[in-house]
Amino acid sequence: MQKKTSTMTAESFQLVKCLVENRDGQKSYRLLERDNFDLWHYLVSTKHNITLLESSLCLWVNEAEFAAKEAIYRRAGSIEKADRIRLMVFDDTGNFANITRYVPNEDALQLESILVSHVPLAQRNADQYSMSRDHGFLIITGPLQQIKLLDSATE
Repeated sequence: MQKKTSTMTAESFQLVKCLVENRDGQKSYRLLERDNFDLWHYLVSTKHNITLLESSLCLWVNEAEFAAKEAIYRRAGSIEKADRIRLMVFDDTGNFANITRYVPNEDALQLESILVSHVPLAQRNADQYSMSRDHGFLIITGPLQQIKLLDSATE
């Protein structure tokens, strides 16, 4: 049995930056964890009529990691600001759920509002959630080469 290696460290995470278009023709960017990309692509394409226009492999690094190795990262690809948002929701019995999302820096406040809107009202009113945002950078290395999961599913 092969041991699966993680794409995450405390300072960096492998992502896919996607330009998508919805059925109304609106375009937007999504940042997806590489490990979840294929399933996400299949679901949004077949269930939500979202078209993937472009995809690029990226490395997200937090500000401290970027500062420590900036010269290397600047040679590796194009650089964009991006944030990591973490939401943890608690209930009265001690259960909790974690969500981590990556987002272009300019869209972070909007995503935070959307995430909080999904927290049940009772838990929002009781402050049974916490949210944090880590500023960082995307190092975009080039187009994502992938196996065509959707092509094989429709044959």
